[in-house]
Amino acid sequence: MAQHYKSVSYPRALNENKETKVLKLAFNKDDKDLIYLIKDLNSSQMRGLLNFKSFEELENQAVYENRSLNNTCLLMIKENIQKYNINSREQLDFFLTNTKFNISGNSATFKNNKNRGIFNLS
Repeated sequence: MAQHYKSVSYPRALNENKETKVLKLAFNKDDKDLIYLIKDLNSSQMRGLLNFKSFEELENQAVYENRSLNNTCLLMIKENIQKYNINSREQLDFFLTNTKFNISGNSATFKNNKNRGIFNLS
């Protein structure tokens, strides 16, 4: 099994220095069940599994725990999956739709406003 990666985007509005950050998580071959669960998640959903921490908060936690940023994030994701007893994609979807900051794909784009004349950018 080849190395697997999952990118998590942190838009400017979520970062202290107002720059877009991308976290690229690397999974090892023993994480195949985890990879299957999260492979289709978007960045907003992945941030939910990371406890809605900012990129800077994750970096600070990694330094505090004396771990790499990648290991800190993987541990956090695994702990949440275990804590909430998530064993299937259906359970994960249910968890993510019931989190405190559930953001649908349409809410994060201009798509919702397409039919409103004042917001129509075309």
